[in-house]
Amino acid sequence: MLTSLHQDYDELAENHTRAEAQLRAQHGDQENRQRRKHLTVDGFPEGVEGKDAVVFLEEWLPSILDLPDTPEIERAHCTLRRKPQESGMPRAFVIKFLRYRDTVRILEAARKKREHAYVRQLQNNVVSRPISHTA
Repeated sequence: MLTSLHQDYDELAENHTRAEAQLRAQHGDQENRQRRKHLTVDGFPEGVEGKDAVVFLEEWLPSILDLPDTPEIERAHCTLRRKPQESGMPRAFVIKFLRYRDTVRILEAARKKREHAYVRQLQNNVVSRPISHTA
């Protein structure tokens, strides 16, 4: 009887471990899929967006990157760090697009226009850096 209880316990523990590993993998996959629509944009002066970062970015992105239409932004905000002093580096914008295709389109346009603020994708740090303007 005791042997059968040990076997049942071992079997339950093994099933639990397997289920936990599967749930962790699914959770990681969901987080990665969610972040695919996010971009981080650096290089703007602090406070340039005014009261609504979404409206500012929906106007700025098509004009600077020569996009034929305005990408739909679900939400946008400055990174969650302390507001810098006047001489400090400004915070970046984190932008979540409604569609993944808009994210890809903006990354491609930013790579073509490297003289502007660099754009990087959060999930895998694809970076398009600015060209130096020193003479």
